[in-house]
Amino acid sequence: MGKVSELVQRQKDHWNHTKRSAEDQEDPTCNAILITKSMIGSVDAMKTNTNDGFKQTLEVEGLEVCQVMGNLYVGSTQGLGLTCICKRICILKKKICLLAKENVGNKVMISGHEDKIGQLTDYVSMLRPAGPDYNSIQNRFLTVFKWDKLKKTLKQSDRNISEERNVTAHLGDGAINALPYGGTEG
Repeated sequence: MGKVSELVQRQKDHWNHTKRSAEDQEDPTCNAILITKSMIGSVDAMKTNTNDGFKQTLEVEGLEVCQVMGNLYVGSTQGLGLTCICKRICILKKKICLLAKENVGNKVMISGHEDKIGQLTDYVSMLRPAGPDYNSIQNRFLTVFKWDKLKKTLKQSDRNISEERNVTAHLGDGAINALPYGGTEG
């Protein structure tokens, strides 16, 4: 018979003949003999040839060898991203619906908050001009109270406030000074 290298060389020579007869090309027994001869050889040479052929096939076909749950699988990773895509689409559609409902609820809350902001802005706009008047009334009340009830704790700043307010009291603000003591009647 011969060694594997001789058989491989014979096979290559057979395939490289430029002049082939129609009988050789159509005769299946010739192919069967060549395949049988190529299979006879050493175990190491067969392993090497098989490994090389396997790697070439993987490269040409764009396949990968993966280990899944302890088993080796050969397949293309190009389509793996599409697995269970229907389930993912359904889940994403549900999330979109929930977010749309939440968005509508948030718009209602925002419009309610805008109304409250408008009311508070109106309230603050009324309080802003009243601030100095409130301070003036508070200072007058505290000064008059100290003047009448706590003479020992009266300071120069309190006397200044009292003198300043007395000027305005003569101009018609006397009723405001009387209010902390029970009104203008007594």
